[in-house]
Amino acid sequence: MLNTLDNALYKLRMSMGRSSNIQLDKAQEFLVRSQSIKDEINLLNAEMCEMMGWDYRPPRGFTNPLGEIEEKGKVKKGTAAKIPAMEKVAEAGVTTG
Repeated sequence: MLNTLDNALYKLRMSMGRSSNIQLDKAQEFLVRSQSIKDEINLLNAEMCEMMGWDYRPPRGFTNPLGEIEEKGKVKKGTAAKIPAMEKVAEAGVTTG
């Protein structure tokens, strides 16, 4: 269904202003409605994944609506400062001797 929606929106955008059959105010309404529907599906997916204990990775162009609040205090993956190897050994309680 989403592929059909994306294809129809693409064709609508490409036809706006070129076809006399397409009313610009109605086309704009379709664009706004389609975005709100996509946002609702994104929220639904995030809520279902949260309930099942899965990590939700939204599609390109979207953010996790539930993760925005939780992730503000977290460091993004791969951006943490690397701990030198000797400090790791000291933290693990390994002694040489």
